[in-house]
Amino acid sequence: MVVVICATWRGAEGAIFVPLASETTMYGNRPVVRQYCEWEGKKMMIGSTWTTTRCWTCNCRDTGMICSDLGFMLSPSSSGCMVLMDETCQKQMVLPWDPYQDCSTHDHDITGSEPEGSTRKGTKMRVFISLVLVMCATWRMTEGYAYFAQLQSENRLYGPEGNVRVVTTQYCEWEGKKMLIGSSWKTTGCEECSCTEAGLYCAGSGMYMAPDHCLLVVDETCQTDLVDAEDPFSPCRMPQVFHGK
Repeated sequence: MVVVICATWRGAEGAIFVPLASETTMYGNRPVVRQYCEWEGKKMMIGSTWTTTRCWTCNCRDTGMICSDLGFMLSPSSSGCMVLMDETCQKQMVLPWDPYQDCSTHDHDITGSEPEGSTRKGTKMRVFISLVLVMCATWRMTEGYAYFAQLQSENRLYGPEGNVRVVTTQYCEWEGKKMLIGSSWKTTGCEECSCTEAGLYCAGSGMYMAPDHCLLVVDETCQTDLVDAEDPFSPCRMPQVFHGK
């Protein structure tokens, strides 16, 4: 196997680009080159798109991988507002002492003193993340290489004690990664996964038997091809069976 990786650049506004890498598998004298995006030790194939609970969204394209930090510049703005990331990683500007109130529509001078009775007390607001893991059963099919796992969830807590706003995010747990609903991806191991409101579903290539004179090739797009073991560029020919009269 030959792996090729090129340079990476990071944008100034919470974005990162990684060129495609490639690996080559030899079937006899026939090379199969598979391109992929390298992401946190995972090899995602072109066409994959995913968002994590950390609010990073990534796309693997034929030019490379582009990831954007949806929570870029999360620190409070000069106006005194606090940035809140909701269940789908959308930004909301809220009052630090009342995370249920939209900053943009509030008529209070938030750069001045807090309302009487506020629990903010001049301290910087912090965002707490608590994990509420819903560990449910995972089943794996013994035939056809497919498995399903139910959604899990985690909570983010915004605001001061006594006026906390809880944001619950559901996600799919996949090999230690937390993928948001709507993500879909395919790996160089030809495993294809999707995260939906029903949970995580992954399927991959099963086990195949081939005659001794044939060779099973998995091509660049994970399609299987039965070829001649001596000439992997030619299709495998099955012996003809003649029936007498």
